[in-house]
Amino acid sequence: MKPITHLLAAALACALAGPAAAGTLSAVVTRDTTQANDPIVSTVVAGTQVAIEASKTGTDNCGWQADVFKNNVLYSTFENDPSAGATKGFGGSDPTVARIYFSFGEAAEYGIEIHGIQHNNKPPCAGSALTSLAVTAKPGSTGVLLEKVKDHLGVLKPRPQAQLAEACKNVDCGALIQLPVVEGHFGFSKPGGVLAFKGKGFGKSQGHATLVYHLWTGQTQFAPLQIIEWKPGLIGTKIPANLAGFLDQTASVIVTTAANRVSPGYSFTLLATKDVVEIKEKDVKLVYCAMDSNSDWCNDVHGGDYEVFPGSGQHIVKGDEAVNGKHWNAWGTIGDDKGNDVYEIHLKNGWVIAWTNTVRSSTSGAWVKSPSPAAPNGSSYWKPSYEWLATPNDYLRYTTWVFAEGPRGVPFK
Repeated sequence: MKPITHLLAAALACALAGPAAAGTLSAVVTRDTTQANDPIVSTVVAGTQVAIEASKTGTDNCGWQADVFKNNVLYSTFENDPSAGATKGFGGSDPTVARIYFSFGEAAEYGIEIHGIQHNNKPPCAGSALTSLAVTAKPGSTGVLLEKVKDHLGVLKPRPQAQLAEACKNVDCGALIQLPVVEGHFGFSKPGGVLAFKGKGFGKSQGHATLVYHLWTGQTQFAPLQIIEWKPGLIGTKIPANLAGFLDQTASVIVTTAANRVSPGYSFTLLATKDVVEIKEKDVKLVYCAMDSNSDWCNDVHGGDYEVFPGSGQHIVKGDEAVNGKHWNAWGTIGDDKGNDVYEIHLKNGWVIAWTNTVRSSTSGAWVKSPSPAAPNGSSYWKPSYEWLATPNDYLRYTTWVFAEGPRGVPFK
């Protein structure tokens, strides 16, 4: 079997912004076989449609096949593909021209390689035919086509004709011909959750899946997902349970097949593990503490005349709860004292108030009202006011516990 002694060469172009018009996109020349053996390569824009046309002279039984490579990976083969709408081979009595229409589905670097094949079970090309290759715009194409010319060689080389179905018995054709694509997901998208991804082109052999997300500080993180199940159209994974330090967000997964084919990123909502913490006095801002009585305390701020009231048995006991207020009037004072104590809680980074509990106590004619406004559970901000009144020889006190919920490993202030 002799190789063909002439090569095909064509020029494809770089995309310009504007609609394509029908016309020749490549100049046709012949080359000697000592020239470089490169596929025809150029970057095209999504929606571009071209026609691949091969022609020959002579009476030998020379067939041909076009293979398209996307980013150096076999993307599609037109051999025995009726949907391509083209005559694949031609011999001495066949038409000397055959063509294929092909639509580039997305922007990428595509290569087109033409191979000589055996036609009608006859010997392959004898090597005396003069061949050429042209890539032209399909009439009516709306894609963006090419202007700047870049020369590459496409080789017409003999090889035995093989049925694709037979070849796929030994090779994972899904991984070879098709890039993996994730099309959907279901399950629990949080640390420790089981999450399945649906799609195509994953291949029969197990590859790996990578979670791409961002910490609350903005740094990008990559976490390998545990593979539970791997099928050509379904991957079962488990998110690492120890992931922390991030907010609820739109993350993505990237699938890499066993043949090292990489999918585009697929976006989905990643939920953070939630923790509940108690807000302490040091985390609360005191806006105002009324100090009209003889002894006044608001968290770590106090004023007045006494810390212990003789004969009352009441000692000021300071805690570290979110809010602590105490007011006393001594025996023998003249008139009632009253006021409003105001505090402020401001949470950040996805933290919200989960629940609160307030306890109030007073003697005789003294009183203190519940905080106003009431705690807005689910909100990150609360500015409560405590209205009170202390009569002579009386005291009042109030305490509020505050618990917040938010993403694990992320500070709330």
